[in-house]
Amino acid sequence: MISRNPYEPPPLPETESLPARSTIEVDGYDIPPFRSPLVMGVICMVLLGLEILHGVAEAYRTISIYWLQRESLPEELVDAEAIAAWTSWESASYIFGLLIALTASGWLIAWMFRTHRNLESLGHRELDSKHIWVILCWFVPVLNIFCPFLVMREIWWRSYPDAKDSADSAPAVHLVFWWWLLRVASVATAYLTQLFSSYESWPEYYTYLRTFLLSSGCEIVSAVLAILIVYRISHWQI
Repeated sequence: MISRNPYEPPPLPETESLPARSTIEVDGYDIPPFRSPLVMGVICMVLLGLEILHGVAEAYRTISIYWLQRESLPEELVDAEAIAAWTSWESASYIFGLLIALTASGWLIAWMFRTHRNLESLGHRELDSKHIWVILCWFVPVLNIFCPFLVMREIWWRSYPDAKDSADSAPAVHLVFWWWLLRVASVATAYLTQLFSSYESWPEYYTYLRTFLLSSGCEIVSAVLAILIVYRISHWQI
């Protein structure tokens, strides 16, 4: 008979460890692994912040050029050197803004895909859309006008901890609507800005300027709302 040291604590009872989320099966269905979207969300918010800063800077540059050559200013007071200095940044600013916008959009789509896959791990077995559609819906003509909004709305309300069976069960779902409406408006007005950029008279210039400022305003507010949405959903899914 093997004697045990009386000063040695008794062995702990063996317990069954719970399986990892990635191996849990519900009725034979493998639930996708849960991964926190927080890191991706932080990167996405930083990129959106850069997009906001660029939009503000570009609006300031355009207004400064207008002020230096406004119609009411006498011709002898026009500062041609200052106008040329502000104008010289146009190409670099356009390229930088385009890169930031594309990068931010790419990270936003990747973040949406991650959070949409997490919905099943959060208990939502039946979803309104397939995971792959979260990516594809951005690139299908016509459908990309409204389908990304529907996907984001589903992610929003299903990520809410006390979500029920409808989008109305989550608070402030209207933020998603205004985010998407302003995003579409910014893209549409940016296209109009390009059409109006070849102005030859002051009325045509004013049309260009107003359209540009409207596009910048929509882009900035849309990016702010996107940051709020990414922040809220990322923390709901922690």
